[in-house]
Amino acid sequence: VLRGTPLLIKAKAAGYVPDRLTLMVWPEAGDIIRINLESQGDGTFLHRIASVQNSFRYQVTSGRTRSSVSTIRVVEAPEILNIRLTLVPPEYTRLPKEVSHKGHIEALKGTVVSLEAQVNKPVKEAKLILQQVEPHGQSPWSSAAGGNELGLNIETDRLTGNLPVFHPGAYSIHVKDELGFENINPVLYRIHLIPDKYPEGEITSPAEDLEVSGTEVTPIIYSAKDDFGITAVRLSYQTGGTERFITLKGPG
Repeated sequence: VLRGTPLLIKAKAAGYVPDRLTLMVWPEAGDIIRINLESQGDGTFLHRIASVQNSFRYQVTSGRTRSSVSTIRVVEAPEILNIRLTLVPPEYTRLPKEVSHKGHIEALKGTVVSLEAQVNKPVKEAKLILQQVEPHGQSPWSSAAGGNELGLNIETDRLTGNLPVFHPGAYSIHVKDELGFENINPVLYRIHLIPDKYPEGEITSPAEDLEVSGTEVTPIIYSAKDDFGITAVRLSYQTGGTERFITLKGPG
């Protein structure tokens, strides 16, 4: 059983039903504990533990009659101890990698997130549940139903995986140990997309229409800007109804 969960011990007496049954408890450390079970009046006796904390052996006895000895093993639920994210921005941005230990993702569309997580115990299953924001703006925090699943690599108590970021939303990490116990109330981390603004280009000179004879050299002065930098600029012009281009700044 998981540590902290409620536990009910029930004994049933057949044949001669005594007025009282005693629960003998052998804790992992300390002396034996004797507890009078609560009679239900039909040969059934109960003892409730509101929150079991430690493993123990137990037996029910009445005078010369004893039950077999059974064991309650108390285990911890699997839990994510820490998380490490390495954010690799799209190549065109020329931005460096970024490392975060907060779990939340704030990144440009197309960023690849390399995830590493530490679990408090070895697990046999691990997955990432991805929730996306609905087109009409519904919050992703309501339910994991319909969310995308991404299996994570397991190395005993260490989890790894890669998540490409294309949509805002949220994600959570779900793990299961060898006994089938899952982590309780997994943390929901948000995914926020940082907008990439469109590049801007402007011809500053000539600033208006010109009439020329056709032999002049007309200088073109322009500006171009972007929040991550310009890799290529082309001048578009038309003559005789045909559009042509001149490369002003090449890639790189």
